Amino acid sequence: MKSKTKTRVWTITCPSCKKEMYSRAPHDFRECGCATRATVDGGFAGYIRYGAEPNSYIKVRNSFRYRFIVATKQQLYDDWNYRYNKFGIIAQRGDK
Repeated sequence: MKSKTKTRVWTITCPSCKKEMYSRAPHDFRECGCATRATVDGGFAGYIRYGAEPNSYIKVRNSFRYRFIVATKQQLYDDWNYRYNKFGIIAQRGDK
């Protein structure tokens, strides 16, 4: 049985809407969409930027962590570059 390739990504979780997201490529600026405006950008370029509205920034910073995604770096880049949007958001708790 062939094992699936996993790639490590840095994620943030919005403290308000609980959406966990990650950047798939440099300049892939992701935003949660709620009033907190939690954001992440950078992909695998060697830097990661993240942020939120000033009153929520500390909570977002504390949610910054890495996880493994079942995809290659090339698949993540192609997903962003060709706008497939299969990756980048991890299901919220309770979502399937």
